[in-house]
Amino acid sequence: MKVIQVYGQNAVRVRNSAGESMMLVDKGIGFKKRNGDLVHQRPTTWIFIEKTVK
Repeated sequence: MKVIQVYGQNAVRVRNSAGESMMLVDKGIGFKKRNGDLVHQRPTTWIFIEKTVK
């Protein structure tokens, strides 16, 4: 998953290979990350998927 925005050391917004935008929250997941970097989720990562309601 590719980083879109870093909110801090513990939260990042990413885009997966299917083009979905999601937020990952885990201890230290955003440490020294910049836009465009790759991030891999761990079993302890909280995943919030953005959905549009019509």
